[in-house]
Formats: sequence, C-alpha cells, structure tokens
Amino acid sequence: MKSILHYLALLNLLDGIFTFYGLQNGHINEANPIMHVLYEFSPLFFLLLKIFLTALLYVILYHLTLITSVWIKRLSLFASICYTYIFLLHSYWIVQII
Repeated sequence: MKSILHYLALLNLLDGIFTFYGLQNGHINEANPIMHVLYEFSPLFFLLLKIFLTALLYVILYHLTLITSVWIKRLSLFASICYTYIFLLHSYWIVQII
C-alpha cells in the first residue's frame, strides 16, 4: 500500500514539473480548470502547490502505520492507474515537442 502512495507522490511531483515546463514554454495548456486558475494566478504558486501536495503525501506516509481498508486500497490503485495514464500522455506530448 505504501508503495502505491510513494508512486502517486512521485508522479504528482514529476507531473507538476513537466506541466510547469510545458506551460511556461507555451507547449501545452492546463486542462484541469482548478489548476488552470492557479497557474493563471501565479505560475510559481502552481509549482509550489504541486510540491506541497507531494510533501503532504509523504508526511501522511510517514505517519501511516497500516491501511487495512479495502476501499482506500482500491481507490489508491485506481488513482495510480489514472495518474499513470495522464503522465504517459503528457510524456508523449513532451517527446513530440522535443
């Protein structure tokens, strides 16, 4: 279970960095309406929020002893699958640009 959460944290951080790069250089547009508003407000705030959310997940992981809820495990696995798809899609776009 913890490995899934570590994986999610890593994907979140990498997604934030790559998205920031793509947005800053005009290669992509932010499709998430909430993150789009945050980026328009302040690109630095956007990046810092992604870093903060990653750090928050690691704080939770540090204090997490054992998750026994099947619901939480399934939700984490589903989130990992979705985020992997999004990350691979973003990676494909970045490779096309380079």
